[in-house]
Amino acid sequence: MPDDEGNNHIIYNLGFSRDGGHSCIPFSSKYDEGVRDTIMSVINDFFEKNDHKAIIYFCFGDDGYSRHRKIVFNQWSKDLNNDIEKHDKIIPYEGTPLFSSLMIVSSNPLKNLILNSFNKFLQEIYNS
Repeated sequence: MPDDEGNNHIIYNLGFSRDGGHSCIPFSSKYDEGVRDTIMSVINDFFEKNDHKAIIYFCFGDDGYSRHRKIVFNQWSKDLNNDIEKHDKIIPYEGTPLFSSLMIVSSNPLKNLILNSFNKFLQEIYNS
């Protein structure tokens, strides 16, 4: 993503699904604590090795559960290392709320440029 100073930042996107595909069938499985542990471990490990990078994720609403996923991920994010910040943003997308978040190490010297770039990216999605 480009920033206001003409730099381009590589932003990684975190994605996962419960069934190996993108299914809109209502969720009926039980909560699996191992899923949370695995995802939080992957994120913490990523930032231990890449403290100057950022991760974004989106909770799409095509199945009606985007808000639920956002709430669950907010609860899970309490298990992130203390130096990882999570910046949440909600925009309308195809008639439903799109919950998004950018995670970044708080000491990243490019944090403000990356956050501004992320917000502009979301604005472009909203305007398209």
